[in-house]
Amino acid sequence: MHERSLANLSPRRDLDVLMDLTPRCNIYCTMCLLPLEEEHSKGAEMPEVVFKRISDEVFPRAKSVSLSCGSEPFMSKRFLPALETAVSAGVPNVRFVTNGLLMTDDAIERIIELGVNRIMVSLDGATAATYESIRVGGKFEKLVDRLMALDRIKKARRSTTPVLKFSWVLMRSNLDEVLGLVELARRVGAGEIYLRHLVPFAELDVSHELVFDTPHTVNAVLDEAWERARGYGIRMTSLPKLSPGRLSVSQKLVLSFEQAREIARDEGLGGVLAVVRRKWRLRPKACDQPWFSVYIRPDGSINPCGAWFKEAPLGSLASQHLQEIYGSEDAQRLRNELTGLAPLRSACAQCPNVVSGRSNQHAFKPRSAWASGRPRDWKPKVPKILERARKSTQPGAPV
Repeated sequence: MHERSLANLSPRRDLDVLMDLTPRCNIYCTMCLLPLEEEHSKGAEMPEVVFKRISDEVFPRAKSVSLSCGSEPFMSKRFLPALETAVSAGVPNVRFVTNGLLMTDDAIERIIELGVNRIMVSLDGATAATYESIRVGGKFEKLVDRLMALDRIKKARRSTTPVLKFSWVLMRSNLDEVLGLVELARRVGAGEIYLRHLVPFAELDVSHELVFDTPHTVNAVLDEAWERARGYGIRMTSLPKLSPGRLSVSQKLVLSFEQAREIARDEGLGGVLAVVRRKWRLRPKACDQPWFSVYIRPDGSINPCGAWFKEAPLGSLASQHLQEIYGSEDAQRLRNELTGLAPLRSACAQCPNVVSGRSNQHAFKPRSAWASGRPRDWKPKVPKILERARKSTQPGAPV
């Protein structure tokens, strides 16, 4: 097992990093914009100079690294060495997204040996017919075989990691199979399920797949799936329920508490009050990606998120430093848009998470001073009661 030294953990780790080593993929998904891009057909790998800058400048600041986002990581020959580099850099949470079809037994052995925390497998269908109609070129039977192999090898090595997490895009054509997803997760040993809404890119003509016009049906399916998953001990890390109308004050409070509890659990903050403290005195934002997250494309260009396809990148690590990019006027302009100080650009205006006022993760304060443009020693003023609550949630504090 690859040991991670606590000495490598920087107190300034505050960045969530998503990156692709290659623009290529082995299948075509009907809701994915990536295949329409010119570079997708070229298949250029990330230059060595760019990856070196990432390992030198980005990994030491990262609290989590996902070594894939939009493309298939197993299409890159450098994928497993890149995983080892991220682990060796002391990144506390190393994971990757894959369609799972190219995951060999040898690769699984190495991933377990490295101590990778999580594998997120995207599938979007719990039957062969639905899966193969959405993920064109993929074979459902082969996917299940690879997932079973992962579960088998983990059990043989008595390893609890990597945790298998399913990613599912909610669409009209797969809404009836969400319960089947939970059953599949139980069958192959998946520990988590992440559900999200479809981003309706105009170029793909997929607006007919949106489910926003049937909130009661969607919510009933999600509630039943959540209950069944909980009964199996499977954690649903996102439950994107739709509001059928105006929420009462009590409903909003319950929803806010549930979201805060999930955030505290995800980030190890210790409790709901610790989440409230982080939100205190900060303007609400429709999305917090440009404050704490960075998406690095294979050519080194920097985007604030993985859905940033039609906008120009904020900069490039091929010629700039990360702090220079995220402190630029363009990056600050984007933050102004998301805090309501300027009109939204088209990429954000099409995102359902922004339109609904929620980010994919959580809409809270910028956690790194270098990204917010404030001095590094800047701290928000926090009421004493919340400061005491924070201290009580620190490791070793009395319960």
